[in-house]
Formats: sequence, structure tokens, C-alpha cells
Amino acid sequence: MKKIAFLLILATSFMATLALANTNLPQPKSSLVPLDRTIAIVNDSVITQNELNAGIAAAKKQLAARKIPVPPPEKLRKDVLDQLIYAKLQLELADRFKIKVTDQQLNRAIANIAARNQMTVAQFRAKLEANGMRFKKFREQIKKQIRIAQVQQSAVSKDVSVSEKDIKSF
Repeated sequence: MKKIAFLLILATSFMATLALANTNLPQPKSSLVPLDRTIAIVNDSVITQNELNAGIAAAKKQLAARKIPVPPPEKLRKDVLDQLIYAKLQLELADRFKIKVTDQQLNRAIANIAARNQMTVAQFRAKLEANGMRFKKFREQIKKQIRIAQVQQSAVSKDVSVSEKDIKSF
């Protein structure tokens, strides 16, 4: 149960990536500073060090907010990387199955999140931005989470079948 909760916490840790530095000009080794590096390749996409660092930072912040002890660095790194890989794979499935999220669905989800926090959407937006989270970025994260949830739901619903006999015996 703790692992599921931890993975759900990590689901909000998606961040934008930076391009790798690329130059054909000869330069001394000491002046080459990579902007980012690839940590994992997931089919046609990559997970970068910056994404992993952002995910780790977000996980630490969320765990601290919930007063949950932060696991050892290597375990946290592995868990965050696993979550990023799972998310990329599930988003690829969402693309393959053409799963879309309408603005109405997204707005409804954000309104529900604001209501659970006993705020209006405007208050919730102001609180996010006061905590350093751009609302546009938050919307993108929620949209990804909805798409992932729809992929998971479709996978589970295919495996669940209830017969007439099961209903009568219940």
C-alpha cells in the first residue's frame, strides 16, 4: 500500500527536459559542460538527468509535506526512475490508443482538486503559483495523469468480467 501511495506521489513529478549541448567546434575539454544527459531510453523517448533530479526533488518535497520518511538516496532514485519509465510507457499506450483529454474533463478535474482543498479554482491557482508551480505546467501534469489513469482503467476493465452466476451468488 505504501509503494502504491509513493508511486502516486511520484506521478506528479513530470518536468520539461533540456536539449543536450551539441557543437562541432573544437574546444578544450574543460570548457565542455553538458547541459543534461540521458538516464534511460524508453522506446522513442528519453528520461534525462534533469527530469530525474526534478522528480527526486518533487518526491522529497511531497514526502516531507506528508511527514513520510525519505528513503535512502539510491532507493529514492530507483523508485523515481521506475515511476518516470512507467509514466512514459503508459503515455505511449495512451498515444497508441488515441486517448485524449478534453478541456472540459481537465477543467472538471482541476475544479475537483481545488474543491478537495476547500478552495475555488482561482484560489487554488494562486496557491500553486505562490508555491512556484506555473498553472499551465500543473494543467499539463494533470492531463498526463488523466491519460495514464484512462490507460490503467482500460487495462483493468479488460481483465474484469462478472458473470450472471457471480452476481446471483453475491
